[in-house]
Amino acid sequence: MRTLYFILFALCFGPRIAAAQEVKLINSSRQDWSGGIAGRHGSNCSFTIGMYSCKGDPVPDSLWMEGTLIKLGEQNGNVITMRSGDTVRFDIKVGISKDTYADVYYPEQVSNVVKPPRRYTGVALLSYRYNGRQQYFVIDKIMNYLPHVAYP
Repeated sequence: MRTLYFILFALCFGPRIAAAQEVKLINSSRQDWSGGIAGRHGSNCSFTIGMYSCKGDPVPDSLWMEGTLIKLGEQNGNVITMRSGDTVRFDIKVGISKDTYADVYYPEQVSNVVKPPRRYTGVALLSYRYNGRQQYFVIDKIMNYLPHVAYP
């Protein structure tokens, strides 16, 4: 009976398991900054994500970090994609900025917080499309903290 269940499981889920790609965090760094206009501060982060055994072309579209939605490919989120055989690597650079003065005195101008599509624990949640399906990868840690920068 167990053999029959195993065969049914393999027939139903085997192709899906075989088509799955392995996703790993290769490197990550963060550099906090402050300065410019009074009350301005933020972080510049860099993530290198490796995807192995890719049969299609994964396309990253969004990143959630510290309650902020960052659309990749726009001003605050740049992505460089490199492919070699069935391995794809994303180099993602994102910037988050906060303005304490504007938050206090102009709260109506503060953008609405967009909740991520799923709960996660970690530093960030990466959203990408792979083979026509929306996928998510949790970036669980920052590997390198760079020195703080204070602008005049």
